[in-house]
Order: sequence, then structure tokens, then C-alpha cells
Amino acid sequence: MLRKFLYRQLFNVVLSRGKAFTPNPVMERGWKSRKIDVKGKDLHLLFRKSDLQPESKTAVLLAHPYLTEGRYFFIRIGIADLYLQSGVDVFITDFNGFGRSSFRDFDFEQDILHAGDYIQKFNYKKIILHGVSFGAAQSILACTAEQHPFDLLVVENCLNENMSYFKIRNKMLFRLLQIIHYFRPAYAAKHRYFEQIARLARLRKVVFIYGDADTLTRPDMGRLLAKNCNISNEFCLLHSRHLEGIIADHKAYELIIKGLTH
Repeated sequence: MLRKFLYRQLFNVVLSRGKAFTPNPVMERGWKSRKIDVKGKDLHLLFRKSDLQPESKTAVLLAHPYLTEGRYFFIRIGIADLYLQSGVDVFITDFNGFGRSSFRDFDFEQDILHAGDYIQKFNYKKIILHGVSFGAAQSILACTAEQHPFDLLVVENCLNENMSYFKIRNKMLFRLLQIIHYFRPAYAAKHRYFEQIARLARLRKVVFIYGDADTLTRPDMGRLLAKNCNISNEFCLLHSRHLEGIIADHKAYELIIKGLTH
């Protein structure tokens, strides 16, 4: 019990945006809610079938960035609609501790794997995993598993390692993580995504999406990931800032998604 309490407190400090989620029923109109039991905790998803393809053979799982709105990011910014308009069924997961999902632990990549196993039950011929920023990092880790259901991976605006974020955004937490990493070197290695990307398994292709004006997840970070990636991949550089690719360079972004779904 003490360990769970300490983990919860650490989550509230390091990933404080997770606890600030406010449900917005308007954003969820037209979407169906699903939940999966993971170690006694609920993992929540949103699901919507494409109107263009009532019996779609392709699905995408969207893994959200580190934002308070969590799941709503993909609906608000238009990424979910772009996939739906391409005839793809869309699933959006809330990481544990974010959105409607209860906090469980820091193994967020397991949330993706559990969501992927759920989607696999519907017998899709192709399942795309599309992670953005924090979600992209967890997607990389999920796809290092020996068994996962994903065929294509989209890595959008991903850091080269988790320490890069805190070094820029929060010096105090950066020092705290340095201490944690010193005592838990395996945890530190897990979050060096430029190394983990060389351990991907069972994927047909990886697509990297970065913005030329992004000062947080810089293009050089993406190029390092692409260089170290052990799977056939494509690097796409848009004219955009962090998390704004679909808005700032819509035509190019649309072409990328259509290339994945056709």
C-alpha cells in the first residue's frame, strides 16, 4: 500500500497534468466509450466507426500527448476526423492516470498493449498505432514487445529521451529524475527512446512526423530516432511547431495519413 501511495504522489508531481482532466460530453458526441480492466483499474477508450467504410478492415489506435485534455486532443485538432474520412475506425486511449482512466503505474506502454489486444478482437486486417509526443514515446516502447498487434507505427513529435523534456521545461524535476535514474538505471535505459527504437518488432513500417519550427521535440531528435530505427521508415518534416503539424501544414499531413490508410 505504501508503494502505491508513493507512486501516486510521484505521478502527481512528475505528470501533474493527468489529474487536471475535465470531462467534456460535447467532445464525446458520436463516440462510444469502452473500458478495459487492467489489474483492477479501468483503462478507458473512445471508439468511432468510419461512416465511409461501415465494415472497415483498418483501425488506428491514437495515443495522446502529455496534455490535460488527453483523449480530446485528437478530436479537437482534427487527427481523428482525418482517419475517419480515410475509412479507418478510430480508437483513442486514455493513459492510466489521464482522462477517465484510473492511475495504476508508470508502465504506460502497457496501456497501449492492452488497448491493442482489445482492438485485435475485432479482426481488423491492419492496425495502425499513432502516438504523439508523450504518446509517441510510449508507442515506441509498446512496439518493442515480442507480441503486439500493430502493423504500422506513426511517431509524431517524439523526444529522443524523457530527460530532454524536463531539462527544458522543469529543472527541479530534471534533478529529481537524475536521482531516480541513478538508483534505477534500468528505468533510465527504458526511456532513452533513441536506443529503444532499435528494438522494434513485428512492424511493417514506421513513419516519423516532425515540425521544422518545433523547439521541444526538434527535428534532429527525430532524425536520430529514424537513423537508429531497425524497421523500414520514412521521415517527414512539416512546416510547423510542436503538436501543430495537422494545422500548420494540413495538405502534407493529409498525404501522410492517406499513404498509411490506402
